[in-house]
Amino acid sequence: MRFIYIGFLLFLLISCENSTDQVKSTIVNETDPETPPSATMEEKIEVENVRKSPYDVKTVQNSLGWGYEIWKDGALIINQTHIPAIQGLRAFVSQEQAQKAAGIIKNKLDQGVFPPTISIDELRSIGVDTK
Repeated sequence: MRFIYIGFLLFLLISCENSTDQVKSTIVNETDPETPPSATMEEKIEVENVRKSPYDVKTVQNSLGWGYEIWKDGALIINQTHIPAIQGLRAFVSQEQAQKAAGIIKNKLDQGVFPPTISIDELRSIGVDTK
């Protein structure tokens, strides 16, 4: 049983790593008439969020700070109460940071990436202190 669990974790890690690279290159190389080529990652995410999506994002405040929830068709699928991808249980310091992180995750879900992951570089790009 232990070997199955370890094998599953390794598979999940490897598949998440590859899918993040694919999504990152898709976002950067995407040519969309509504989004200028010089648009930042955040601007591209905002344009994506305007389009029809089955996912809804809600920021939530807790005792640590801010987090987010992602809903699909009225069902909670992600309840992120702390900053993902970093050690420890620290929440986002602002609602804006939580909203931006949720936007990145929502964009990945819209592109079919599951489970969606967020990298340290993506967190830094939205102003999150990762240290």
